Amino acid sequence: MFINAFYRAGFQNLVNLPPLGDVRAFGTTGLIQEFGDSAKNKYALLMPDSSQPIKQDTLYVYQLTPVLYTYYLTFGPTTAGYPMTDSTACPPIISFPSACQYQLFTKNYGLFVYTNGLGSSATNFFTRDPFDTKWNTLGGITALGPPVGAETTFTSPAGTKTTLQTFDRGVVFNITSGVLSGRIIAVSSVVYILYTANQGYLGQLGLPTADETTLSTGRRRQTFEGGAIEYDPGSPPVLKLAVHDVLISSGVSKLTLNLGDTATLQATVLDAYGNFLTDRAIVWSTSNSRVLLDRPCHCLEHLQQPRGHHPIIGRQRDSQGGRWRFGQHHG
Repeated sequence: MFINAFYRAGFQNLVNLPPLGDVRAFGTTGLIQEFGDSAKNKYALLMPDSSQPIKQDTLYVYQLTPVLYTYYLTFGPTTAGYPMTDSTACPPIISFPSACQYQLFTKNYGLFVYTNGLGSSATNFFTRDPFDTKWNTLGGITALGPPVGAETTFTSPAGTKTTLQTFDRGVVFNITSGVLSGRIIAVSSVVYILYTANQGYLGQLGLPTADETTLSTGRRRQTFEGGAIEYDPGSPPVLKLAVHDVLISSGVSKLTLNLGDTATLQATVLDAYGNFLTDRAIVWSTSNSRVLLDRPCHCLEHLQQPRGHHPIIGRQRDSQGGRWRFGQHHG
């Protein structure tokens, strides 16, 4: 099996003979043999489980290149487990002009080594659970790409705490506080492009509150603390920020209603940047049973005041997953 691995995919052309030593035990179940090249770099062939029954067309010995073998030895089989793949080149990286190699391991670890860096001092990254499992569930290296940063802690403006890891084409959040504590949520695909264009978790959208879902119409939506991103498959995504302010006006500086009087109020809905939100439905309600809502409508409401001087309260809910906002007019 070591001979087959030695001659697989041109490995024999990368190293010199004789090997640096005989096959030896590695960890509790593994076997390993090391090789050198003319530059004195060290390669390895590693069998994770020497007691495993032999089956045809199954790989039992995996190849490790010098950069990944060196990085792997800082974790070892106790932490990362044994390799599940050969050392492999990453697909083209979008977010940085770089290249990398990666290898996956049995204890839900992935190791990634950038051969010409990422413009920072860090050139090696790893994934581990819960990020590794979520990354694999979403398509792994072919969908989210390799990690481009280490695990990072962050507290959103809404006070939600998270640990996150950013990948070439997505980001995974482990929410650690609030009502979503324990949830592992990812932002990827076309949503991630628009999310990062709006400063990602550092911007008005904040942290995601759910994974991307498909609506009954076939439209795709992902909700965030500060709004939502929606798109129809094949069409560009659309940003819908949460309601930040609701302005309620009667058109006069002071409004007094006597028995049987009516008045019309207008609600203007704005996002955090002061932009008018014209695509949101407004639902009115009142905390005073003697204030009647004469008829439903979108932004204007006809109110009747049967008696006295009581507060009229308009309530607007952002249907895109945002916050509740209340406006009050005393009349």
